[in-house]
Amino acid sequence: MVPSSFAVAHVGPGSELTALGYVFLVLLHLLAFGGVALLLSWLLGVLGAGRTGT
Repeated sequence: MVPSSFAVAHVGPGSELTALGYVFLVLLHLLAFGGVALLLSWLLGVLGAGRTGT
């Protein structure tokens, strides 16, 4: 159990989200959304290149 002064959010009984855990979750979500954006960008580039014949 984490002292309440270090807890950022209480997500359930006996489970707190610390600042370090919160930063980790934010970075994980940014990595996931960045990966999806990169994949879509690459896919649109491939489809666009195939359509123009280059």
